[in-house]
Amino acid sequence: LKEHIEAKANTSFFNVLTIKNKSENKVNIQLNLSIPQNWQLFCDQKQLLTINPKDSVLVPVRVAVSKDVKGDIGYSIIASVSDKKGNLLKNAYSFIKIPSESDLRIQPISRVEYFDQKTGKAPFSIKFINKGNKDELISLLFTSDKTLSMPNSAGEIYSTDISLPPHSDTTTTFEAILDKSTDTRDILMHKINIRASTIDTTLNYTVWFKNLQYDFKNKINADNKLLVLELFAQNIFSEYEPIYSANLYGTALLKKNRSIYYYYRNQGSKTKEQLFKKNRMYIGYSDSHFNIRIGDITTNIEQSMYGRGAEASYKLKKHKIKVISTKNVLSPIYNAGFKYNLSINKNFGINTGFAYQKQKNNKIESRLGFIGTNLSIYKKHRIGAMFGLSDSYHYSRDYNKPGYGLGFNYNSYFKRFSININSKYGTRFYSGIYKGRLDIRADARYSINDKNLINFQYNNYSNNPAKYILDSLLPEKYANYEEFRLHYGLYTNQKTYLYVEPSYKKNSSNRFIQLSDDDYFSTNKIALKLGMRIRGDNSYNSISPSIKFGFTDVSNFSSTIYGVYHPEYTDISTIISQEYKINLRRKFWGVLLMYYYGPRTLNEEFSYFYSNKFPKSLRLMPYFDKFIYKRKVKLATRVGYTNDIVTNTTRINVNTQVFWYLKNDWILRLLNTYSVQNRTDQETGSSFNYTTTYYEFSVKKEFNFNQPRIKYYDFNMVLYKDFNGNRKRDENEPGVKNVLVEIRRDEQQLADQSVNVDFTAVDLLSDNFGRISYQNLPMGNYTIVCRPMGKNQGNFNLDKNTYKYTVEKNMNVYLPFLESNKIFGKIVLNRSKLSNLGDIDVSNIRVTATDSHGIVYSSLTDKNGKFVIYVPNVDRYNVKISNIFYEHFELQQNNFIVQLNGYKQFELSFVFNEKTRKIHFNTTFDFNQTLDMPGVKIVRRTNLKGTIKDATTLVPVKARIKVVDRTNNNVVISTVSSGKTGDYFLSFVAGDNYDLVVTADDYWFHTENLFTNQLTTFQNITRDVLLQNIAVDSKIGLKNLNFESGKADLKPEAYAELDRLLDLLKKNPTIRLEVDGFSDDLETLDHPDISNERAKVVVQYLIEHGFSNVAYKGFKNSKPIATNDTEDGRQRNRRVEVVVTSK
Repeated sequence: LKEHIEAKANTSFFNVLTIKNKSENKVNIQLNLSIPQNWQLFCDQKQLLTINPKDSVLVPVRVAVSKDVKGDIGYSIIASVSDKKGNLLKNAYSFIKIPSESDLRIQPISRVEYFDQKTGKAPFSIKFINKGNKDELISLLFTSDKTLSMPNSAGEIYSTDISLPPHSDTTTTFEAILDKSTDTRDILMHKINIRASTIDTTLNYTVWFKNLQYDFKNKINADNKLLVLELFAQNIFSEYEPIYSANLYGTALLKKNRSIYYYYRNQGSKTKEQLFKKNRMYIGYSDSHFNIRIGDITTNIEQSMYGRGAEASYKLKKHKIKVISTKNVLSPIYNAGFKYNLSINKNFGINTGFAYQKQKNNKIESRLGFIGTNLSIYKKHRIGAMFGLSDSYHYSRDYNKPGYGLGFNYNSYFKRFSININSKYGTRFYSGIYKGRLDIRADARYSINDKNLINFQYNNYSNNPAKYILDSLLPEKYANYEEFRLHYGLYTNQKTYLYVEPSYKKNSSNRFIQLSDDDYFSTNKIALKLGMRIRGDNSYNSISPSIKFGFTDVSNFSSTIYGVYHPEYTDISTIISQEYKINLRRKFWGVLLMYYYGPRTLNEEFSYFYSNKFPKSLRLMPYFDKFIYKRKVKLATRVGYTNDIVTNTTRINVNTQVFWYLKNDWILRLLNTYSVQNRTDQETGSSFNYTTTYYEFSVKKEFNFNQPRIKYYDFNMVLYKDFNGNRKRDENEPGVKNVLVEIRRDEQQLADQSVNVDFTAVDLLSDNFGRISYQNLPMGNYTIVCRPMGKNQGNFNLDKNTYKYTVEKNMNVYLPFLESNKIFGKIVLNRSKLSNLGDIDVSNIRVTATDSHGIVYSSLTDKNGKFVIYVPNVDRYNVKISNIFYEHFELQQNNFIVQLNGYKQFELSFVFNEKTRKIHFNTTFDFNQTLDMPGVKIVRRTNLKGTIKDATTLVPVKARIKVVDRTNNNVVISTVSSGKTGDYFLSFVAGDNYDLVVTADDYWFHTENLFTNQLTTFQNITRDVLLQNIAVDSKIGLKNLNFESGKADLKPEAYAELDRLLDLLKKNPTIRLEVDGFSDDLETLDHPDISNERAKVVVQYLIEHGFSNVAYKGFKNSKPIATNDTEDGRQRNRRVEVVVTSK
């Protein structure tokens, strides 16, 4: 034998045994071949052989290796030769080497698990699959969040080992425990990282755990409430008289999108004069077109309109007009303004207006006019510009001061690059809100890749307005700065961000009282900042250290201080400054630590230059914000500590608020501010302390009155085990816990809502009593999805998982879990001896069971024709089967009345007897004539089969398959593919105008023409389909949208295709589409816009039938999918495709 052979499992190998007779005599021997267990030998194991003298024989040996053979183990084939008496003469060995193969797979049964609300525990299972040929020792390391633990774990770490033989699998269940000693209610997601290691493989997985509650209180925005009342008691517990004030505001939401809104704040007024001057108040009315507000006005029309008066605006289609007239309450200043906006289209608009202001105290009348525009280019560029011209008449001295203002902004967005520029400018005597100011803010950002980015910023600000007192112009005072900043950032991983930021800043000002009006102080500063941000497992955990070095030169100064010349003030060397910061943020607390070495601002640089006091300071700012008692009492504390090291001065400020949340939206608040300042006189060494304490108490009540336009109700559910099947909750029927309930609002309803409805889509988990509670649910239509997460429901199940409800009042809903009794059976086909039907698929045939209340339960048969229907225990059921074999089989009985009578199972069979085929011979028939003659009907039958799979993963998909007659859009036949294999089978009468339509949840539908050209009586066709998942950038070609050359008209068969698309979009209303049109080379010459027209006509049809999240674009002949040299190719290029742009 060949001594060494290498082989693999489930394969065969060949060897040759050579036996030589070296003697002078003929010998008779017995050969015995021995192989390992479960291997197969393709020859006789025992053979009798006769060998002539000096001769030899060759014995071929073929062996098949067992599929379960292990690797790295020595196997042998033994050939034993013995004489006729059984005496062993010799052994020969062939050693078989099986190379080791490692194929280990680890699959968490579920990526998301849910905590039991009572125990705080969540079991999770992991399936281990060893498809290799060697034993695997798997070392498991579990690393959990700090909020979790596992039994027998060492803190957040738990480890264990699992041994798995080859060609086997096992499922192991572990347990996660939620730490109840900390408040984890606000932490929705927790995780455990799993690392599975073998001698040559490491696999990493993550299992997430959700901590859900059974109840949820929806927060209604104060803007949607009729009345909100706040009462304040300020400066209490002090030697001074307390101040009492109140806030009162709300909105009345009327029908037809009309609203009345109001606001009133009393700020401790006591006299009638204070009641008017100190308080803030307004009332207004608005609808779809009109808005009027009377009272305090804070808006502006290029010029400040602040004061008390009236504001009105009217909007109609492309036009909008606003008018304002006010008087300043504290000063004799009168304002009036008018503004007009015209939106010519969605990409271009203009605005213009006029403003008037009269200042009686300064005796100045100002008039201002302006015009502006905004423009959008290719959706990537937005440009805005404004020009204003003003004239201020000083009527006490009879002279005018003209001025002008400019505004410009530009925004552009590309895939990796963006630019934002915003600028405003006004001359000194311009009367607009930007008088005497220049404000330029520019930002350019470029993402080199997913890890590297560059950001450039430019800021230029100057402030030099003309100011008057009794019409006397004050001396010109200004403050300017200009800054360039470059930022480079690097994401080293998902949690760590490093950056470097060089900058240059120029400051100048003459607002220092020590200097004369003609002198100014200016500096130039170069700085470099280095920093990083490290984020924890949760977004609210991070630490951000940074360091900044600055080098400042004084570019201009004056040696004259307070009018006295000081020759000692001369230019100094470069000022070096440093900043050190650490910002630590956690979920409920954080701290900011800062140390400043050297001057940071222009004021500090001025002070250092003239006083020679080098500033150094330390600042510490911790905070704490958390519920300290259930969800009722919340403590919020901010502390500020500052230590001026040079002047030996410390300041401590502690701001503490305690909130108490009571029932029915009552909130109590206590505020305390405590300040301490300690200063040491450097000359005398004396220490001075200053302390202040302030208390404030407030009560807030939000009144949740239902309004004509919006109403909120409480929605409660109880999930229970219905023992007797009467669908009514009885006293002895317990609740079902750990049922995941998803509450979703109708998306189309949200889009049509005329006001922002306060609704939060949440997942809730039923408690031990089976309760689910959602408070303040806005009226409307909802979809409720229920999914049991645990195993406590036993043999009880919901009859369906999705429910529809219209909420128009407070609702208490009871959902029964019905006991699952089993009705099962099979299909029996009695075939005829003369049958020529071949193999008949008995899978995917629907069997229904209808109870006495008309409720239908159904199931599909498997590949063996077997079915199982789980039903509750009620009085009786009528069980039927869909007779799809009626043309060739007779069904013995199709109505079985089943009465369970306490039995848990009931078996029955549907028997089909094949119809007897009869053949009649006509001796006078001319076999040379055609059958296509009057009175003769040719019937042909098509058998269609195939497989439905995911186009990306090739995983089988459970889909709905239909054969549709294209001439009338009627369904000829339909079925459902197997969820395990994706296989389907259909048998139907052949036709020439049939389409195959395949649909499945979360997939694009598939349509193709069935051009069978069938000539024979029976024809078998295979159509395998790969379905595209609905994802961003996925697209579908509408194959039945065929266009004639140079035309964009939809043909009749196109409407059926678009209706199928609409059905899919109604199930996925959040999808946003782009419809792309295409044309062939020839028609593009005469009709260059025909591709755009084709896309547009499809979009119009979609919008007319209720789907508006769509845009369109024409690509002409730029993207052909076939040659343009033939008519068939050009026909394929005349097409429309649909692309998902967002989901």
